[in-house]
Amino acid sequence: MKKNILPISLAFVLAGTLCGCSDDSGKGGNKPSAGSVVNFTLSPDKKTHTAWNENDNYQIDWVDGDKVRIFCDEAEDVKRADYEVIAPIDESNKHKSTLKYNPEGLAWGNEEEHNFYAVYPADDNRVSVQNGIATFQINSNQICTVDGVADADGHYTTTPDMTDAYMVANLSTVPVEEVSLKFRPIMTTLNITVRGRETNNMETVLLTGISIVKKNSPVKGEFKYDMAANKIVEAEDGDDTETVFVRIKNGTDYSLELQAGQSVTFTVFLPPLPVDSENQIDVRVHATGEVTHEVTIGGGSDKNGNAIEYAASSKGSLTLGWYPTTQNGNNWITPLDDDIYVSQLSIPGTHDAATQNAGYLITAGRCQDYTIEEQLAMGIRAFDLRPTTTGNRFSDETSDGNRNLPIYHGMTSCKTDMETVFSTFNTFLAKNPGEFIIVTCRWENEGAYGYPLSTSFSMDMFNKCMTNFLNNATNYPSARKVVFKPDLTIGEMRGKILIIMRPNQGTSPDGFYATQALSGTTFISGWPAGSADVRTGVYFKSQYEGAATGYAVVQDNYNPESTTIKISLVKEELEMSARSHTNSAYTNTWFINHCSGYIGSAASYNSYSNNAAITNPAIYEYLTGTDKTVGSTGIMLLDFVGKRTANVSRVTVYGDLLPQAIIDNNYKYRMKRKGE
Repeated sequence: MKKNILPISLAFVLAGTLCGCSDDSGKGGNKPSAGSVVNFTLSPDKKTHTAWNENDNYQIDWVDGDKVRIFCDEAEDVKRADYEVIAPIDESNKHKSTLKYNPEGLAWGNEEEHNFYAVYPADDNRVSVQNGIATFQINSNQICTVDGVADADGHYTTTPDMTDAYMVANLSTVPVEEVSLKFRPIMTTLNITVRGRETNNMETVLLTGISIVKKNSPVKGEFKYDMAANKIVEAEDGDDTETVFVRIKNGTDYSLELQAGQSVTFTVFLPPLPVDSENQIDVRVHATGEVTHEVTIGGGSDKNGNAIEYAASSKGSLTLGWYPTTQNGNNWITPLDDDIYVSQLSIPGTHDAATQNAGYLITAGRCQDYTIEEQLAMGIRAFDLRPTTTGNRFSDETSDGNRNLPIYHGMTSCKTDMETVFSTFNTFLAKNPGEFIIVTCRWENEGAYGYPLSTSFSMDMFNKCMTNFLNNATNYPSARKVVFKPDLTIGEMRGKILIIMRPNQGTSPDGFYATQALSGTTFISGWPAGSADVRTGVYFKSQYEGAATGYAVVQDNYNPESTTIKISLVKEELEMSARSHTNSAYTNTWFINHCSGYIGSAASYNSYSNNAAITNPAIYEYLTGTDKTVGSTGIMLLDFVGKRTANVSRVTVYGDLLPQAIIDNNYKYRMKRKGE
C-alpha cells in the first residue's frame, strides 16, 4: 500500500470508499456461467475520497504487488484465493486497479447469490476468515520510517508500514462480468506527534519509539471483526493490559534525536475500538535516559475545549506537549499487566553493578559508569552484586557475623557495601511501588581482605554475615521479600527484591549456600561461570529444599577467546529465549544472558569497556534491526550502561541504546499470562 504524501495534517493514504451490496454490478455485460473465473477490480465509489472527518480526506493508492485475499463459500471448488494487485489501470485514475489472473483462483458456482469477503493483507499468520467473520492478530510490533530531514519548522514526517493497516471489503452479488471490491480501513488510527524540549538550552531527546497501553482490553492478542456489520465482535471490557509498540527507523538507525523545538509524527494502528472516557489509552514515549513522558487520552479536552475522543475505525491526530525535563525515572514495568510471568520479560541488568568507583590509579575491574541510583532511574532492574566480608583469616571462627559486607570485583574494592546498595533499593521501591528488582549475588572471595581463595572458615563467615544482613529488617524488610517460584508474576513481584544466590566458580561446592538458612533468598545451582557454551538445565532451589524448584538457561562466558564467540553465544541464548514465550514447555524457564566479559586478562587496562565496544552495538543491532527476537530476552547483564561512550576509555559502548532496546522489547508482543 502506497503512502500518499499530502499536507502534513493529512497524514497517509488508507482506503477507498465503503462497500456494500451491488444490484447493478453486471449491467451491460453477459452473465458468467458456473465454473468461469471471477474477475475482480479494486475501485472507489462515486466519490474519490473517503471522509474520516471534515478536514482530512483519504484515498487508496494501490501499488503493484499488494496482495489481497478473497473468500466466497458459494464459489466452485476453491473457496479462498490470493490475488496480486496490478495498479493502476490508468494514470488518470490511480485509485482503480485490477487483480492479476490467478488460474487457481475463485470461480462462479451454481448459487444465484455469491457473498465475497476480502481482506488486506493476505497473511496466513495474521488473518483468517470464516462466515464473514475475520480474525486479525494484533499488530503489537509496528514501525514508522522517517521520510528524510526535518522541514523548516523542525518537523519530521514518517511512513508507516501499511501491512498493519487492516482493510476489508464485502459484496453480495449475482454472477457478473466484473466484481468491484471497495476496501475500507477498519483500524482505529492515530497520528501522534511527539515534540522535543521547548528551548535551545535544554537537552536533546533520543527517541526509540512510542507505545500504546490499553488497560481492561477486551482483546487478547487478536480480535474478530464482522465484515457485514462493520464492527468488532463481542467488544466488552476485559481484564488484560495490551500494548502496541511503534519503533522508529531513521536510515540505518532505530532512533531519532529531537533537538529543542523539533517534532516527529508516528502513525499507530489500533484495534477497531473507540478511544473515549470509557476506553482510555496511555501514550508512552520511549526515549533513553531518566525521563518518562506519558499521557492518558480519551475523554479529556484540548486547549479549545473539544473532547479528545476517537470513534472506532476512525482516524485522528494528537500532538503531545513539550518533552518534560523533570527526571522522574523510566518505570517501564509499572504499566504492564499484573498477570504477566516475570520469566516472559526482557530485563536490562548490570554485570558487577556497583563498580562505578572501582579501582584507584587504574580502572581494572570497573564495569560501570553509572551509580546504582542512576541505573535504577534509567530502567535497569537486575543487578549483579559481589559482597565479601571484612576482617582477616585469623578472626575468631565463632564470630556471630556482625561484620560489614563490602562489595568487590575480584580483588578490587568498589568503595561501597551491601547496606548502602540495599538502602538505595528500598528508597527507590518506596517511591516506585509498581517496579521490582532482581539481585544475583555471589561471595567474592578472590583474595579480598587477605582471605585465601577458599577455606571453610571464610565460607562460614560469609554465610553468617549474609544471614545477619538479610534478617535485618532495615536492610531487607518483610515487605520487600519474595519467595521464588518459576511462575512468579509481575503483580507478585511489585515493590519487592528477589535475591538469587549463586556459587563461586571453582572455589566452593556447587550450591553450598543451600545449607544455610538465608532468609528470603533463592539458590541457583550449576551456574556455568566461564563456560564456553549456553548452559541449559541450571536449576533453582530454596534454602529448605534440595530438589529443583525451577530451571534456567545461563550464558556467562566472561573470558571468551574472541568477541565474535561472545556475540555468537549471546545471540544463541537470545534465540532460545525469544522462542520461550510461544513454547509452553519453556514458558517459565528463566534466561540469564551476560553480554559482559573481557578478552585476554581482566587486569588489562579497559578490558571490559573494549569488549563492550564491540559486543553491545552488535547485540543492539540484532535486537532492533530484525524481528528475530520478538519475544523475551530474559535478564541481560551489561557493562557500561547509561552513556553512548564509556568514561574510562571513551570508546562507544551503546550504553544508552542497548538497555532501552531491551526495555522496548516488552511492548512488542503479547506475553504469557498466569493461567494461559
